[in-house]
Parts: sequence; C-alpha cells; structure tokens
Amino acid sequence: MRYFYLALIAWQPIWLALLPRPGGYRSAWLAGLAVLILLPPLVGIWRRQYRAQIWGAYIVLLLFMVAVMEGWANPAARLAALLQIALVLGYWLMLIHQARQNQ
Repeated sequence: MRYFYLALIAWQPIWLALLPRPGGYRSAWLAGLAVLILLPPLVGIWRRQYRAQIWGAYIVLLLFMVAVMEGWANPAARLAALLQIALVLGYWLMLIHQARQNQ
C-alpha cells in the first residue's frame, strides 16, 4: 500500500510539471502543491499506522476526483488520468485488504 502512495507522490510532478500540453499542465507550482498535500501522512503510512493510512485515503480521494474530471473533460490527459485512477484504486484496495486481515 505504501508503494502505491509513493507512486502517487512521484506521479504528481510527472503529470503536472513534466508532461507536455495538452496531456500535462507544465506547472511546477501545481505539482508542488499536489505533492505538498500528500506529504503529511507519509511517515505514518510508511510505519503502517492505521490512522495515517485512513487520512491518506481521504487525501487520495481528492486526487481520484481530479483524475476522473480530467479523464472525462480532457481527452488528451485521459491516459495520465487513468494511471492516477489506477494508483488510487490500488491504494484503496490494499487498505481494504489490510483492514480485513486485521479483523
């Protein structure tokens, strides 16, 4: 699960700052803001603290909504949005799997 979260952190600058238009935004401040939003629960997620993982799930929900919107409204960014959706779904599924194992 933590690797999905790390992949999301790595994907934000790639998509938002490095990919050329129209698939990306070429915006360093937007990429920095997206990464900054993901950083607070990172240490807890890495240590497998359940509360931090839940907060991470709330945060990646925002990324999921952005990716769905971009995939729907911007056909050029659809592939990048689908990758972000896949990473978010991977994080959620691993969190659900872990929660079921702990019961």
